[in-house]
Amino acid sequence: MSADLITVFPSIQLETQAWDNGRKVPAKHLTDHLNFCGSTIFSYQHLKANPGLLEERQYGHVNALAAEMIDSASRPLEDFTLIFEKSLNREGLDWPESSGHRIVLYFFLLQGLDHWISPDFIKMECYEGGFRLLSHNNMSDPWITKYRYLLPFDQDNMQKMIFNTDSDAKLLPILETLSRNEPSFYERIMTSIGLFNQACRINPVDPSSSIVLLVSSFESLLQVPRYSKKDNFCFGLKLLWGLDDRVRDWAAELYEVRNQTVHGGVVPKTQLFASKHHHYPHFKIARQIYHDSLLLILERKGVVSISPKHRKTTLEQLKNMVVSNREKVENILRNKSAYTYGAFLADRSVYEDFIRKIESLTPIDYSAQELVPVLIKLIVHIQLEWIKYLEADLATGARQDDWISFLLKKYAELQSDLEELDKMATAKETSFTIDRKVSAITEHLRQIDPVWHNRDRFEFTLSEFGERVLRAFFGTF
Repeated sequence: MSADLITVFPSIQLETQAWDNGRKVPAKHLTDHLNFCGSTIFSYQHLKANPGLLEERQYGHVNALAAEMIDSASRPLEDFTLIFEKSLNREGLDWPESSGHRIVLYFFLLQGLDHWISPDFIKMECYEGGFRLLSHNNMSDPWITKYRYLLPFDQDNMQKMIFNTDSDAKLLPILETLSRNEPSFYERIMTSIGLFNQACRINPVDPSSSIVLLVSSFESLLQVPRYSKKDNFCFGLKLLWGLDDRVRDWAAELYEVRNQTVHGGVVPKTQLFASKHHHYPHFKIARQIYHDSLLLILERKGVVSISPKHRKTTLEQLKNMVVSNREKVENILRNKSAYTYGAFLADRSVYEDFIRKIESLTPIDYSAQELVPVLIKLIVHIQLEWIKYLEADLATGARQDDWISFLLKKYAELQSDLEELDKMATAKETSFTIDRKVSAITEHLRQIDPVWHNRDRFEFTLSEFGERVLRAFFGTF
């Protein structure tokens, strides 16, 4: 049996605007209309502007369905995402998951939208004589007598999905070309994406099984042979990510979780986290690097060239995740005598190296919790030394005006707060108390130098040093 199939995603909207000088304007690099392997993906707003995308009766069915979908404010949904597929053949009792459906779900998960909303969908079979709704995700019947779907929040506060024509949307024609020229390679990629989607969907309820699926998605991507699977898997990821041994070690830990789950072993909760410090979820690391791994495979294949600005994760970012904060802080404290204001003044590269090491600390990694106070004391002493130098420089200058008086006053307040923070770190106060004091210090620094400091360049100022290193501590202790 064949029919046209329309899949509606009530909880997904496609972004077509970007911020420009504080207001949203149409953006040429964002799109809400794509074609992929027989599937047409578009927004409801695009459909209303181009009703010829569907037959008149199909357009009427979609409008009728739109009137039955509301948000938490009881307003009909103004926009949502649709996929149209013509003359599909039904297999068995259900429709097969199309490539378009798989891709929409993939980008939804890739952008982390599943952390706050479910990618619900409703399928609509369109025949010559009428249509039939097939609702999914616990929506087999209308939830109340009048409406078909309830979005559990106000649609004005909805985070939208992005298809960037400069990066994301370029992947689709490449895959479509592969589907014609190298169908087996294309099927391997789409199978891998399907496994990735399934892994992300079940992770909240079954973390160890989701790792099995996620490892399988990488195996499909890397084309891991049947023999020595663990060794080949680890070497494949190491080869893909710059021949880094830390990546290989992390991959071995990940694969061990997969093995224990598959072969009936008990997987302790701590084993779901990386390294001996159990500092960061294995699944979160693997999920974050999946898309770049896919692009790197395609780049090796010679079908795509990746611009650094479109990389979602770099090798340095991956290493930051697989190396624990404890190890990072231990390395800094091992050479703490080298980090002083005098050393920064003599060699700016020491200053830059110190800030980069502090900024490499990973949020929600608490493995260095007992060492962070020692590091805070080091930072406080550097700042106090810096303040004394600045105060002396101002006192010997010929210029004396209101601005100089203001700076001297602020330096005195800052020094007092830093000394209090030093005492808190020594007494090992709660993170909440220390966070409040850090926020007060950061505010002093902003008043001295009201500039947002860019991570891509260094200015060598007390304000930059204080803000950047103190900001990096949030979520680490």
